[in-house]
Amino acid sequence: MAAANVVTKKLIWNHGEEYAATAVDATDGAYLTPGNDEATLIVLTSSAAVTATIKAGDGIQGVSDITISVGANKTAYVAVESGRFKITKGANAGKIKVTTSAAGLSAGCIVLPR
Repeated sequence: MAAANVVTKKLIWNHGEEYAATAVDATDGAYLTPGNDEATLIVLTSSAAVTATIKAGDGIQGVSDITISVGANKTAYVAVESGRFKITKGANAGKIKVTTSAAGLSAGCIVLPR
């Protein structure tokens, strides 16, 4: 299966909406498109205990991955600096890659209003 593409949701002040996360492929992961720094929130929800990895980008700030343990039926929220994780070259330029240690992880990308 190919890597999933997560739909990014831009929030609007004083307005609520539903948002469905996207299943992260257990082999190929998922790509998401961040907003500006200080405005991007990655939401990781899992039906089983997994380790999610937000992969380092290929730019000058892309020093290392970060891993997040997500328990069964739990949700983790990660505010990210896009420069550290953004891919700068190739077909996925401008995106961030998330992988999982096992099936059951869903990812969402929220852009907060500024």
